[in-house]
Amino acid sequence: MLKAFFKTMDVIDKHLETLRQVEDNIEDYAKKIVLENSDEIISILQDKQLGEGQYWTGRPLKWQSGTGYYAKSTAYLSASAIKPKIAGEPYNFEWSGSTFASMVLKTENTKTYSIFSRDGKMEFLKKTYGDKLFKLSNENNKWVNENIIEPKLAKFIEDNWWQIGI
Repeated sequence: MLKAFFKTMDVIDKHLETLRQVEDNIEDYAKKIVLENSDEIISILQDKQLGEGQYWTGRPLKWQSGTGYYAKSTAYLSASAIKPKIAGEPYNFEWSGSTFASMVLKTENTKTYSIFSRDGKMEFLKKTYGDKLFKLSNENNKWVNENIIEPKLAKFIEDNWWQIGI
């Protein structure tokens, strides 16, 4: 009876070691998930935040002398804009399309990432709207975590928990 107990412990120890190996790789895999889904994550920022004229806090995108909403004069000047600028509607950052088209996602480490634009307007936009212009709101970040990262991470664990040397 005592012998069977030790054999069972050997099996348990083997699986515990495998779980430790999965744990050692999980942060790197989460980073990989973020990079592989960067286009979708960026589109959340573009469509559900900046395109709706909002900071990560949910407040309107306003600057020192602006309200965050288009004036009548802007509506007249925006004939060449990608997305119409309608008086009274929030800023949408889609005049030429270059800011959105040049957005990229970079992982800072295994737990954070940032979104920025490679076009020449990035520094101007930061000075005008602040350093956190391209930060996801808590709500959008939660959506990314729950709908992109967590399901793929759960699948990774499910598919790999038994493997040694992932």
